Order: sequence, then C-alpha cells, then structure tokens
Amino acid sequence: MTSQKWSSSNHPGPIPPVTTPFHLPIPPKTDIWARPPSHEVFTAPVLHTTIPHSSFSLLRATITAPWKHQYDQGGILVSIVSASGPRRWVKCGVEMLDGTPRVGTVARDNWADWSLHPVVHGDGRTATVEFVNEVGKALWVYLVGEDGERYPLREVAWWAGLERGTELQVGVYGAAPGEDGGLEVEFSGLEVKADGK
Repeated sequence: MTSQKWSSSNHPGPIPPVTTPFHLPIPPKTDIWARPPSHEVFTAPVLHTTIPHSSFSLLRATITAPWKHQYDQGGILVSIVSASGPRRWVKCGVEMLDGTPRVGTVARDNWADWSLHPVVHGDGRTATVEFVNEVGKALWVYLVGEDGERYPLREVAWWAGLERGTELQVGVYGAAPGEDGGLEVEFSGLEVKADGK
C-alpha cells in the first residue's frame, strides 16, 4: 500500500519515492519526545500517509544510518490525529545511546516512556521494525531479525481504547536532538498494510 498519497511534516524538501530505498535528511535540534511537567516536542522530519485506525494492519521498515551523536535516531511512527488533547504516538527504530546504536521504542499516551533492546543485525547499526495493529486489542511492536524471526518488544495496551474511525498518520521519521551534527537516515522495505492489503 506504499502507493498511497504521502505527506511530510517538518521536512521542507520533496517527498522521495518510498517504494525503493530512500534517504531522509535530519537537521540538528529535532526530536519527538514528551516529559512531565511540560516538555513536549514534535520537530523531527516525518513522512506519513493518513489512514483510519480500523483499516491499518501493519507498518514495517528497515532503518540504518551512520549514527554518531547521542540520541541520533530514525524509525517508524504512528501518530494519532486529534483536534484536542495531547498528541499521542508510538515510535520504534534505531537510537544512539552512550556510543551504541540500540533499538528504542517509545509510546506516548499522556507522557512518553522509553525502552531499549540490542540491535540484532550483524552490522550493529541496522534494524527492521514493525507495528501490527490488533484493532480493539493492542498495537504490537516487533524487531525482525535478518532471518525473519520476530522479537516482540512491546504491547501498547492503551491502543485498545482508540475509536475505530480515528485517523492515523503512519510512516517514518528521523531525529537528531543534539546541537551539533544532524544525519541522513536510510529507509528500505517500507511497507504499509491497510484492510489486509
């Protein structure tokens, strides 16, 4: 379903073709994060398509980059479209922490949390991650090994409370929260499935 209309947020350049490997340039001082009492930021470049929650079934991509600075990151993202209340979202991808690329998962309902898993790809800096939407139950987050084995990383239980008609922005992002640097994230194998297609 990657032939659907794609849009961007915080990305001034053209939208690259998403059916082949593509790069997303990430400027410094960009992030997607929320921490009490009042720190909320959603400045990272995002490429997304919009689909109803009841239709969305899967989002998957392989992510890699020359990760260098603390918290450099890139991955997949589902953001819930809402006219009121805090912006809710789930992201998963590769994130640099203390000099080591790791697989980071963050789910934001009221505030964001964060969990980490080792990168299982042989090069130590690439990961394939996916979201599986179980409508009315949960959003499952998986890390996919080079052999195709799926490692469950997170069950996002609050997802079950979403209305079936809720609009979702489904896609990829990159962030470089530090003052220095910036990076270019490469995405491949981007797959979005809706209504089982």
